[in-house]
Amino acid sequence: MHVEILARSVPLTPLLRDLVERRVRFALARFADRVQEVRVRLDDLNGPRGGLDMRCRMTARLRSGDPIDAEVTDLQIEPAICRCAERLTRRVRDAGATRIVLRRRRRAKLPVPAPAE
Repeated sequence: MHVEILARSVPLTPLLRDLVERRVRFALARFADRVQEVRVRLDDLNGPRGGLDMRCRMTARLRSGDPIDAEVTDLQIEPAICRCAERLTRRVRDAGATRIVLRRRRRAKLPVPAPAE
């Protein structure tokens, strides 16, 4: 799984880069066979003004080609990264569960042979 990190108006220190990589890999480890790449975008929405303005947005591209997004805004960037990784994990899990249910429904709709007369 490839992790790409883009930071806008947030200093991307080696510690922050390491935190993002570890959280994403740990959170999505059980879905590594489904996830092809994850793009992480870190933004400071208000700049130096402060407030609820640190945003983390993650987009996972599945091997099937479907993108799955998660976004969290918080006071600090570290909790935003952790919560966003958790949210992305739930969404990837739910996307896989939906696919399994749809597959089961297709199998259940097999034609039933007509009774012999």
